[in-house]
Amino acid sequence: RGGCEPVGALVTALESTGMLPIDLNLTNEPLGKAGGAALAELLFEDRSVTVLKLESTELFDQGFDSVCQALERHPSVFRLDAGYNGLRATKPLARLLELSTSLLCADISGNSFGPSLLGWSPLVPLAEALASERCRLQLLQLGNSDIGARGVEALADGLRGNTSVRHLVLDENKLTQRAAPALARLLATNTSLTSLDLRYNALADAGVSALAPALRENTSLGCLVLWANKFAAGGAEALAGALCANGSLEVLDVGANALGFEGATAFKQALGENPKLHTLGMASCALGPEGIIAVAEALEGNPRLRRLDLRRNEIGLAGLMALAAAVRNNDRLQDLLLDAPSAHSAPEGADGTEGAGRELGADAAAAGGAVA
Repeated sequence: RGGCEPVGALVTALESTGMLPIDLNLTNEPLGKAGGAALAELLFEDRSVTVLKLESTELFDQGFDSVCQALERHPSVFRLDAGYNGLRATKPLARLLELSTSLLCADISGNSFGPSLLGWSPLVPLAEALASERCRLQLLQLGNSDIGARGVEALADGLRGNTSVRHLVLDENKLTQRAAPALARLLATNTSLTSLDLRYNALADAGVSALAPALRENTSLGCLVLWANKFAAGGAEALAGALCANGSLEVLDVGANALGFEGATAFKQALGENPKLHTLGMASCALGPEGIIAVAEALEGNPRLRRLDLRRNEIGLAGLMALAAAVRNNDRLQDLLLDAPSAHSAPEGADGTEGAGRELGADAAAAGGAVA
């Protein structure tokens, strides 16, 4: 066990204190396959570790398999981070999910789970474990893993009857409209998922539009992140239409998509009709002054919205004036995030050092002064 330097240090700590650290962080330590096996020996004896961080430790499938076997009967590890380890198989984690009584959070982002040449997805074993009644996992992170549409299909199958997973992160997977039907099926059939993170994919208008009917009927999802998905007004209109009927969504981020004035107008109606949405991200959406005015009109008197991000949208004086009027008639909004004025456009006496994302009070004061 002492042949691997990081694990050797753990052996020393175990011998002197009789226990391993509760939060065991070996991130970026070059454990390799042998180190994974040595760590597994310690974990077989351990009863204290609750968080195990193994990101970028060069475990590969063999080393990860050793660790997962050791965790199958471990009484206290509830979080396992194993991202960026060159993994290609999910069978070790799948077996762990069916046997562990403590594991609640698993991060296997940054590995390679793309489909085979014949179209088979490595996520199938994992999906089968997710479908098991013995699975207790609540958070699954699969970002930047090249899962493709086949991987999403497998996950949708596995999560159809799953009642434990609450949070699913599928960011940076280059998912296109081909993955949208499976995502829609997931939203239509799963009744326990509360947050879905799809940031930095490429669903585009067609993909977002395909999600809209399922989102309209979904009753469990509270948070949806669609940041940087390459959709514009068409997708925004479909999404806004779904929001008018959805009764569960509380947080929505559509930032870094070119929604424009048309998209802002669509959301204006949705903000008036959706019963629960309290946080909306619309940063970098090319709204322009006219779009900002449309959002401001929806904001005025809105009893639910508490946080609104409008940074990087070229608000202009007209937009700023509209927002100032809106916040004067809205006593529920807590955070309005806007860009700070640039140094060359700041009024005389301003130092121009204030960063983006100022609190509502400062924004409203600045805007109110302009109107006055």
